Amino acid sequence: MDRVLFSIIVPVYNTEKYVYKTINSIINQSFKDFEAILINDGSCDNSIAIAESLLLDSKINYKIVNQKHKGVSAARNEGIAVSQGKYLYFLDSDDYVDYNLLEMAASEIDNREPDIVFWNFDKVDENYNVVRRYNQNFITHLEQLTGEQLFINVLKEKVNFQISSAVYKKRIIEENNIRFYENCGSGEDEEFYLKVIYKAERTLYIDEDFFHHIIRKNTVNSCIAISNAAAFETFNRLAKYLENLHADKNFVWMVIYNKCPKEIIFSCNRIINRMETNRKNIDIPVDENMKKCLKRFKMWQFSLKELKCYIGIRIFLLNKDIYVALYKHVGKLRRFPAFSILIERKMMILWRRE
Repeated sequence: MDRVLFSIIVPVYNTEKYVYKTINSIINQSFKDFEAILINDGSCDNSIAIAESLLLDSKINYKIVNQKHKGVSAARNEGIAVSQGKYLYFLDSDDYVDYNLLEMAASEIDNREPDIVFWNFDKVDENYNVVRRYNQNFITHLEQLTGEQLFINVLKEKVNFQISSAVYKKRIIEENNIRFYENCGSGEDEEFYLKVIYKAERTLYIDEDFFHHIIRKNTVNSCIAISNAAAFETFNRLAKYLENLHADKNFVWMVIYNKCPKEIIFSCNRIINRMETNRKNIDIPVDENMKKCLKRFKMWQFSLKELKCYIGIRIFLLNKDIYVALYKHVGKLRRFPAFSILIERKMMILWRRE
């Protein structure tokens, strides 16, 4: 097969309820110079049958690779191995994209040939109603950033980024032997794209919402107990990766002292959110290494957002049960603007006492 501009890599595992929308969004792309690679990760429902029936009736290039269930990272890595595209795009089989995604990306690639093209995204419910938009306030349409500029601004959360909110030049991935970390509870997406971003020379932003992540009902991560441990391990690996490359010390500092502690506490928050709202005792496993990481937390700037994280971590280290109770009740109070303002004022007072 001749080389195509894009390879769309789709791991498929038991998503028969959603895969129709996903595959149709690929088939309906207005730009046709691409291949679709479906990795059947040991599905035991009708996902692959539904996908293949749609692809058979289409005129797009596609291939289906079957493997035993190894997880999404192994499936994506297999997709990278068999891909022919100059640029790679990773899409889960329960999400979807707009019809003009590849056309818009191809236009900018033709004009500027960046290593990464990225865009906005949103989260939608199962009726496709937008729940939350992730736009960019820090950068403007068609603005170009170096890989290092994008890297630090993603770490600082000034730029919203997601594995499916960008296409990546395959050469960067291959030359630097970047792959998804396998057998990981969570964090493999972030580790992968941060490594690719760091090695990129040129990146370009398109101010459009092309990617839509479906929030599925009644789904609880089966690896919930290890999610905070996985977050800790992910950013430890990233810090070592940067150190081995003799990266700017500011980048390593940002990962060790800011991003890693944040991701641990965010993972703890996700555990709380996924538990029953009326459950009193929530076990959040945190070992001594994670506690040491949390104690290292430093704000990269003085802002309300960073301050909230700082105070939250201090409370968590003081008493997990108090943190859980406060997190649940403060979350309810924040629905009311007056209470939200009061909470923020109290936080400023606490900070001054520190």
